[in-house]
Amino acid sequence: MRLFPLASLMLLSACTASRVALPPPTGEEVTVFIHGYRGSFLATADGERERAWVSVGDLLTRGERSLALPFPGQRATPGFGPLEVDGPMTRFTVLPWVARYDIYKGFLEFARERLPGLVVFDYDWRQDNRVTAKRLCALLDSLAQERGGRVKLNLVAHSMGGLVTLHCLRYGTGRTLAVVGVGHPLIKSFRIIDGKPTFEDPVLADGDGSVLTTRALPPAPLHVDRLETRADHVGMMGDEEVQEAVARFVTGD
Repeated sequence: MRLFPLASLMLLSACTASRVALPPPTGEEVTVFIHGYRGSFLATADGERERAWVSVGDLLTRGERSLALPFPGQRATPGFGPLEVDGPMTRFTVLPWVARYDIYKGFLEFARERLPGLVVFDYDWRQDNRVTAKRLCALLDSLAQERGGRVKLNLVAHSMGGLVTLHCLRYGTGRTLAVVGVGHPLIKSFRIIDGKPTFEDPVLADGDGSVLTTRALPPAPLHVDRLETRADHVGMMGDEEVQEAVARFVTGD
């Protein structure tokens, strides 16, 4: 069949899991990046470390094995077994030198050079956001404790990562933070009064093409900027205008 060479080439190209090396943060300012839905690779927890998400095969078919978490009463369904997070999605290649899609690789390379003390919070996006938020709060507490409580924390969240961040801020931490949200589905501005955030203000930015930035500095109202971009929802973290806007907010320039 004529399609066989093309199909073989696509399967061989697979998904590029190129890593972005990040040095451990050493200063008193740390920037934590929280990715969005399906924003991390998933691999089997056994010794083989098979890539469950994502591969070119996921683009060609729906697959025979489910990624869904098991639930009581579920009928027998082929699956991968226990999965573990295997780093943030970086760059997806369908055909070498022909079709390449940058997810977070460009942003991570930019942030490594421009944002102070970059740390990636990667998580299993199949889990309840409230569970993930507890893990995020634990990471923030750990970063603060390692520095004797003297730390400035910047949170940069994309898409569903913004919802995880809001759960953490609302229920799990009273720390002063600078928060940058990119492409949130549902984000409200909020204030922190007496160490507790309030979420009663109207929505100021939502949906694709928006950058919502807030400074959690009580008790004054939080500062909110909005930037429109033509970048699509998934690829906006690789957009240069978005990257520069995030850097300006975090660094105060």
